[in-house]
Amino acid sequence: MNAKELIKIVSDKTKFHIDDVSIVFNTIITEIKNINQNNRKITIAGFGIFKIINVKSSNRTKIKNDSKTTYQVKSYKYIKFIPATKYKKQIKTKPEAMIVKTS
Repeated sequence: MNAKELIKIVSDKTKFHIDDVSIVFNTIITEIKNINQNNRKITIAGFGIFKIINVKSSNRTKIKNDSKTTYQVKSYKYIKFIPATKYKKQIKTKPEAMIVKTS
C-alpha cells in the first residue's frame, strides 16, 4: 500500500474530503521529518518510536576472493522505527507446530 491508497482509505472511513486527509497526512509526515532532523525521537503510544541513529565513522574490511580491502565509512545517520510491544503483538503470529509422524 502506498500513501495515496492509505489517504483514500482514511477518507472513505472518516467521510472527510480526500484533500483534507491528504493535507493532514502530509503535515504529519513533514513534522516527523522535522523533529527527527533535530535528533529528537517521536513516540506514538501503541504504535512505536521513530528515532535517529548516529553511526560513527569506522574502518571496515571487505573480504573477496581471499583478498582483504580496508575502507573507511564516514559517519552517517538513519531513521529507525521501533514498533511498540502492543503493536508487535497485534501483527505477530506464531506458526502452528507441525506434527510429523515417523514410522
